[in-house]
Amino acid sequence: MSSDTVGRTADLEPLEQYLLRAFRSAACALQYEPDALARAVDAELGNAPAPADGDIMRRHFRALMATIARYGRRTIRFHATPCPCLGADEAAFLRLHGRMSSGSEANAIAHHLVEAEAVPTLLQHASVIALYCAQARPERGRTTAKHRCRSRRQRTRTAAGERLH
Repeated sequence: MSSDTVGRTADLEPLEQYLLRAFRSAACALQYEPDALARAVDAELGNAPAPADGDIMRRHFRALMATIARYGRRTIRFHATPCPCLGADEAAFLRLHGRMSSGSEANAIAHHLVEAEAVPTLLQHASVIALYCAQARPERGRTTAKHRCRSRRQRTRTAAGERLH
């Protein structure tokens, strides 16, 4: 997996767009200001129509992102929030949540994202998030951003992730 563009955000379902925005915001926070992770996740997930206790989902989402940042097999690459491109690492993140009902496939995706010792933790957090997402349907529509993917590289030294542009 890499930064290769594998799709367009406009082709995603609203729930996938919602999770992608949260992933990008959290990854950006982890890269530039790790202490801002909670604020970034709460800003994206805080106003979603969710089950009664959305705090649980937000807590697990923060923990999932922290697990990826700490135990990532390599630097996770992501696009800026308004970018219409869907990167390979972002697609893997979405597939992880979409495949939680298929244990072996979710396990394989998790092994691509993090070290073996962190796979159970990642899957635990992903399963809680998947459960909440199955109950919540964000009202936000498809993105219509005109932002273009400008670059392939904007190197950083942080293990949390690498923003492409």
